[in-house]
Amino acid sequence: MCLILEKVLQVSNNKLYSSALFFDIQGVFDKILHQWLAKIMTNNNFPPYLVDWVQSYLSDRLVRITDITTSELYFTPIQVGIL
Repeated sequence: MCLILEKVLQVSNNKLYSSALFFDIQGVFDKILHQWLAKIMTNNNFPPYLVDWVQSYLSDRLVRITDITTSELYFTPIQVGIL
């Protein structure tokens, strides 16, 4: 956070503008299909590099459910949510 504040102050001292966007994505994408998210982003004119980055983050994700008494033997690919 200090680095961000420092950068904002530098631009301000040079009479320039800065902007930042922060968001907490916890829980937001729990039930969205990965392919739909990419399509929604593309349709809403997100830059291609950002769509690619999100797709890369979501690709090849695996999950294995474990609780106190049992555990799945294998990891399972997931297509929904980001866990």
